[in-house]
Amino acid sequence: MSGAMESVSANLTEEEMGGLANYVSELSPCLIPDSVVDPGQGNISEGEVLANDKGCLGCHNFGNAKSYPSLAGQKAHYLNQQLLAFKSGTRKNNFMNAFASNLTESDILNLAAYFNSLGSCQK
Repeated sequence: MSGAMESVSANLTEEEMGGLANYVSELSPCLIPDSVVDPGQGNISEGEVLANDKGCLGCHNFGNAKSYPSLAGQKAHYLNQQLLAFKSGTRKNNFMNAFASNLTESDILNLAAYFNSLGSCQK
């Protein structure tokens, strides 16, 4: 368990944890709204080609959600910010810093538009 979850769950009883687990297990991942990206900000088709060419889906898909975050349905603005942070080195991850360093701003907008367009319910 991560440090954040340890502090949140430290004072829960077994009964409360069971109730919370039951509640969360019944939530639908499809409650996230449909695409919120402005089509003028990025090109979904170009983003799809780039994501496939660069191998993004090798890590960032539903099947690898335990190891890497699934980016399907993620807000484009957030993805833009994070990829720019990886590119500039203000967000640290050796692999992502190297990967993002080769992306143009247009690439970043296109990737963000593509991942946002997937929706959270696609597999």
